[in-house]
Order: sequence, then C-alpha cells, then structure tokens
Amino acid sequence: MANTAPRQDPEFLSDLAAKLAALLVEEGLPRERADAITRMHVEAIRRDWGGLRPYISMGRALDNDKRDAEIARRWNGTNARELCREFQISEPHLRRILAGRGKL
Repeated sequence: MANTAPRQDPEFLSDLAAKLAALLVEEGLPRERADAITRMHVEAIRRDWGGLRPYISMGRALDNDKRDAEIARRWNGTNARELCREFQISEPHLRRILAGRGKL
C-alpha cells in the first residue's frame, strides 16, 4: 500500500532555514554569513536525517523549566497564593517546584 500523505519535508527544511537565518541576523550576523551558516546546518540535517521522520517534542519540559525558574526567582516566602494564581498551579505543586530548586 503506497503512502499517499503529502510530503512536507521540503517545507519543513525551508521553514527551518528561514527561521534560523532570521535568528542569526537578529543576533547581529551579516545576512550573507547567516545564510551561509543556515545552508551548512540545513544541509547537515538533510544529509543526516533525510528520509527519516524524527519526533520533535512540543518542548513542555523547557517551558516548565523556564516557568519554574521564574517562580523560584520571584518567591519571597510570603507570596505562595499570588504565584499559584498567576502560574495556575496548586500550592503542593508550588512547594515541589521550590523544593526542587532548593528554596524550601
């Protein structure tokens, strides 16, 4: 049975290249250098992973880590309810976060 799903790899690589080049330019690289670095990385991805369909996570662990760092930074010992409300977490979860970051 043939796979009839439309191929999305070219669009993925093109989107990746555009985003990477834009980020490099934002960081101050000249457009020509950003494009050269982008081509090098996209070509390596195509060469190493071409034909595969790697899973790309939604990055929730990274998001949670950033959130937890912000909670720990803002913790003053008396603002548990405020932090729980703002970050939409329970007080037991707040305590686990703070304990994990050495704040309790």
